[in-house]
Amino acid sequence: MQRKEEFAWGQIAIKRKRLPFEDQAPLLKPGVPEERTDMARGVVGDDEVRAESNIVGAVFAG
Repeated sequence: MQRKEEFAWGQIAIKRKRLPFEDQAPLLKPGVPEERTDMARGVVGDDEVRAESNIVGAVFAG
């Protein structure tokens, strides 16, 4: 997950094998929706294989 104003990506699910992966990160300002982008990244064992999905955006309201 990445917020519109951020450059770094944060993890919302680690080693999950089933959907859905739910973004439960709190809003920076409670009650104020924010734009976020998400992507999936492949992991084999404990190693990221850098197989990244397309990036999708959404407005998250909490």
